[in-house]
Amino acid sequence: MQLLNTSWGVHIGTLVKETEGRRISCEGFNVSLSGSSAYKEDEGFYTVCVPAASGHQAQTAYMFVRDAEPSKAGVPGSPLCVQCNDVQKDCLLLSWTPPSNDRGSPIIGYFIERFDVSINEWIQCNQIPAKICRFPVCGLTEDSTYQFRVKAVNQAGVGHPSKPCEPVTIKDPAQEKKSIVIPYDEARAITVNKDDLEEDVKVPAAPKNVHASEITEDYIVLSWDEPDPCGKEPVKYYIEKCIEGSKGWERINLDTTLHSPRFSTLDLDKDKSYCFRIQAANKHGVSDPSEPSSSISLKATLVVPPAPGHISALRDTKTSAVVQWEKVEHEPEILGYYLYNREVGEDDWRPVNNKPLQCTRFTVPELQTGKDYEFCVRAVNEAGLSERSPISDPLNINEAIYCPSAPNNFALLSCGKEDMTICWKAPKFTAGKAVLGYFLDRHDPEDVAWKDVNNEPIPKTMYKVTGLTEGHFYEFRARALNSAGVGKISEPSDLFKCEEWTMPEPGPPYDVRCREVRDNTLMLHWESPVYTGNSSVTGYFVEACEEGSGHWRRINENPIHDTHMRISDLETDKSYQFHVLAVNTSGPGIPSLPCDPVTPVTKPGTNEIKVGVDDKGFIYLSFENPEPVDSPPFDWSKDYKGTPDPERTDISSEGNKSKLILTKPSEEDVGTYSVEVPNTDGVSASHTLTKEELADLLKKSHDVQHPLIQKISGWNVEVLENGDVRLWLEVEKLSPAADLEMILNDKVIENTPRRKIKFDKKNGLIEIIKEDFGEDDKGTYTAKVVDGKASNQFSIVLTGEDFDKILDESKQKRKQWKKKKGPHFVEQLEWNVTEECHVIITCKVTNTEKDTTLKWSFDKKPLPNGQYDGQSGSGTLVIKKFTNEEKGQYKAVVKDSRGEDISDLDLTKEGYEDIIKEISRISALSASPLQCQGTADGIKIYSDVKQFTDIMNPVWHHKTQKLSSTEKVKLGSTENQVWLQMNNPTDSDRGLYTLELFDGKDIQKRTLDLSGKAFDDAMAEHQKCKETAVIEKNRAKVVRGLPDLATIMIDKTLCLTCHISGDPAPEVSWVKNEKKLLFKDRYKLDVKGTIVTLTIEKICAEDSGHYSITVKNKYGSEVGQVTVSVFKHGEEPEELKKTCDKTPQP
Repeated sequence: MQLLNTSWGVHIGTLVKETEGRRISCEGFNVSLSGSSAYKEDEGFYTVCVPAASGHQAQTAYMFVRDAEPSKAGVPGSPLCVQCNDVQKDCLLLSWTPPSNDRGSPIIGYFIERFDVSINEWIQCNQIPAKICRFPVCGLTEDSTYQFRVKAVNQAGVGHPSKPCEPVTIKDPAQEKKSIVIPYDEARAITVNKDDLEEDVKVPAAPKNVHASEITEDYIVLSWDEPDPCGKEPVKYYIEKCIEGSKGWERINLDTTLHSPRFSTLDLDKDKSYCFRIQAANKHGVSDPSEPSSSISLKATLVVPPAPGHISALRDTKTSAVVQWEKVEHEPEILGYYLYNREVGEDDWRPVNNKPLQCTRFTVPELQTGKDYEFCVRAVNEAGLSERSPISDPLNINEAIYCPSAPNNFALLSCGKEDMTICWKAPKFTAGKAVLGYFLDRHDPEDVAWKDVNNEPIPKTMYKVTGLTEGHFYEFRARALNSAGVGKISEPSDLFKCEEWTMPEPGPPYDVRCREVRDNTLMLHWESPVYTGNSSVTGYFVEACEEGSGHWRRINENPIHDTHMRISDLETDKSYQFHVLAVNTSGPGIPSLPCDPVTPVTKPGTNEIKVGVDDKGFIYLSFENPEPVDSPPFDWSKDYKGTPDPERTDISSEGNKSKLILTKPSEEDVGTYSVEVPNTDGVSASHTLTKEELADLLKKSHDVQHPLIQKISGWNVEVLENGDVRLWLEVEKLSPAADLEMILNDKVIENTPRRKIKFDKKNGLIEIIKEDFGEDDKGTYTAKVVDGKASNQFSIVLTGEDFDKILDESKQKRKQWKKKKGPHFVEQLEWNVTEECHVIITCKVTNTEKDTTLKWSFDKKPLPNGQYDGQSGSGTLVIKKFTNEEKGQYKAVVKDSRGEDISDLDLTKEGYEDIIKEISRISALSASPLQCQGTADGIKIYSDVKQFTDIMNPVWHHKTQKLSSTEKVKLGSTENQVWLQMNNPTDSDRGLYTLELFDGKDIQKRTLDLSGKAFDDAMAEHQKCKETAVIEKNRAKVVRGLPDLATIMIDKTLCLTCHISGDPAPEVSWVKNEKKLLFKDRYKLDVKGTIVTLTIEKICAEDSGHYSITVKNKYGSEVGQVTVSVFKHGEEPEELKKTCDKTPQP
């Protein structure tokens, strides 16, 4: 096939060509234009032109480009159509179009960004947002290429950037004018620059014609003519300004080197007028100033246009509307229009287009059928968007009313000698309006003219034509009539011969149509044949054919008797046609005309019949037409046999909804109900009402007609703070006429001071409050509620364990309530650990008097050190050293003549562990820095803690090595210290020591660098302690054996034995009453190793006294003392008497 020579163009007449991101395709009969990375600038009308024999055929479509999702809620859309204007050597004027969507917050300005190729990033050009869609960009570099983009700003923030403008190269626009081309020698030419022809001047002349080429309320653009003569050297300009009426000129471009005859100034006072003058300069000098400009002041020369007027909306199709408005006449000319729509009742407007429209009539697509819409328009220029136009009248989206299309597909149903029965298919397009009838024409090929068959409209798609001539051929055509008028005439039918039918088989059925089209299934309907043959019709065969295949397949093996059939197991990706053959005793007859092609797919928006019970208790079937037809008719049937029995049903329709009510519901109403909406695209549905479903509906109907008062929450039981019991129930809100009967154990109970019954009808609250709840309140409570026709009863059983539990709680709370009338705790016992690791247990009581006391106990033993401040009610117990011995139950009792209250604190398990953890935390955090001390055995490194606990888990490190307890290194702790004992230290023990203590969450570290002088000092102290230990170990000592007092009866033998130690062996001597004791006669001394024995034989009274033993060697000496008391037989020793006298009496 030869490819079509097609062309694409946009509405402004620009020819669309293929690019890297745009592809034009022409394959077979399909022509397409595709692309990627669409921008709002690409929005508009696109037209495709195709050459044809009759000339070019064109089709036009509008391509919408949606705005990108905002980066932040409420920020405006992106601007568009960014353009560079008046490009000079070092500046240009940027313009753009404002976005259609400000998302509810007016646009307050724009930020301009330029792309710097050298650093490959976008740089913001302005710090203060530009108020209008024009902005002068200065400070550009000649021969450099730039791109610009714009962001809109509102109160919500900054929106997405626009599409970057086309790259622009900064050049002198006058350069081309300065070039002179002189042709010579046929195709050759010489190019001369006017600058080369300039007069040989040094200092340029003064510029001329200084004026404002653009004035806005934010900036002024100054323009002037370049100096003439200018000279050959590059020229730059100095700008000076002065306030009108003054003579003080001030240079304003101190920081900017200006090479082009343009300059924009942004920092002028709006309330003042200015004059400007220009000086030209080159390397030789500065020209005289130009003539001053006329007075110039900031003013808003560009204002937003007025709102468009006379907006109207008209129906177009089921999903579109035509909107038109009055053109806005405004100077300067506007950029176009933005169109908006919303559903009636909504607040927010949705933009239809994102690029300004140039027309004043536009078709709005993608509207929802049957919904009411409003429209408005805003005009656009570089100052912004106008106010919204007046809102259009609401428009219901639906088909416009047109005449019906032509009927089609004529068929011969029966034929006599002088008559024919003809049928045809109804128009495919009716504009949603009922066809009121048909006008039929006939034509005999032997005649020239067509003849009218009828003068009055034919109501059906079948008609018996009489007055024909036997043996002649006839063709027919028809026109349909609706409320809009008579439609187009149909194409002529085939030629039918007027010849009487005598065949035994039946003629063709007719009006074969598909309804209830769903995924994989549909319902086929048809009408019985007019000609039945030689016997009545006994059934029908249905045959199917995939569209275009021509192969017909019979669906049912045996004839069916109905004129409808449910066809299932169809494929959703295929299109089917069906025809029907009638059967009599002679066999199948002529097949009907095929139905229109149908694809078995459920259309989006398809509705089904809904079944339910309405507010009055009636069982109903309802259906809503999804297509936008004004007041459509609804054709209901039961079991596909015609309209349901009017004595058992009531059918009503309103708008696009229809409702069938079963007025006398019973099993007679079981069956299939179907509904069809004529003049639509086959809108239809069915529902089979079963016995089970009907029974469920009858129950619901009874519940509505005989309503129950609905329960919001069941019975609830609550014991109040004072011990009263509250029973309450919540039902739906009741009318003032509602009534309550309260029953306890089959007896009606009334409202009394001790049993208060409350009935809040407005809020549906039923409440009983019982004082002194007891055994008489056990049983079943029932609330009977009646409100008009509605009623219900609600019961609760209070017996057994449930009752006992409530009774116990009531008694306890009543007791607590009475207790609170005397002294009681407002703050129960609680503990706290101080920074000194003291545990403080506190409480607080209230409602105290002078005689109120607070007693403390621990494991039922009184604690005398507990404190109580009667004025503040505070109680305090301080435990300075909390250990395992303090683990137990603590109790505080506040008491006076009015009563008492008790507060307990269990510190046996979790409570004890929590305190130990807190002590560990404080101790670990407050552990002292590591210290070292020389000892007799070596060097001790230690940290003082406020109270050591096992939770602290001390870990020692020497340098990087973790230490364990060995013979050389001993690790340990005391109540207030964690230590490391290093025995017999050597130089290898030098280095950094680290102690790690766990505080319950983190590891706390303490370090000591034991090297250098620190190690030497510790070793010296160790040597000193070691020597002291040797002396102490070898020093003469009395180890044990001598009592303080020895009493003995006269004439007995006294032996005083003691153990001594010392190396070398000590010398031993005894003293009696400070006189050296001589060992002779009755006194004997026996030294055997370390055991020394003094023996006094036949002791007498003179032997009483103070004895002392002295042991001595070269390392030292020690004295042991004993008092000897001798008494006579039968007497009590004086020393024992003195001891008894000092013993306290009970």
